[in-house]
Amino acid sequence: MKKKNDKAYVYKLVAVFTVVLVASAVLFACAGKREEPPEEPEEEKTEYTANSPLGIAESFVGKDVKGLIEAVGTLKGDPVIEPSNDGGGYQGTYEFDGFTVYTYAKAEDAEAIVTEIVPDTESEVYKKSIKTDSGESGK
Repeated sequence: MKKKNDKAYVYKLVAVFTVVLVASAVLFACAGKREEPPEEPEEEKTEYTANSPLGIAESFVGKDVKGLIEAVGTLKGDPVIEPSNDGGGYQGTYEFDGFTVYTYAKAEDAEAIVTEIVPDTESEVYKKSIKTDSGESGK
């Protein structure tokens, strides 16, 4: 009768070993695979003709806003200058016909550096500034 128990023991041992082996293989196979985050589509950048107001404005990113005002012309109104959240600098908002310019200055009396140009996509200035395949402004 001992032989029957020995066979049952061996079968159980083989079954447990098989389960452990299969589980290890699955874990090993999954360990190398990391789920990649989904890629965000790149934002399509609109190109502007160089001599258009938006083309000129884009060339002033990283530069003093005073030069931009001289190059493009009159503001729609007074700029809005507010303390920034970093505890020492100042953020500015300048509205032009067809786009808004955002700036940053390290101090209240420091030069305001253009950080971003946001076009008004409904404006004629925007529509006329877009570079077409032929390299000309949109009309």
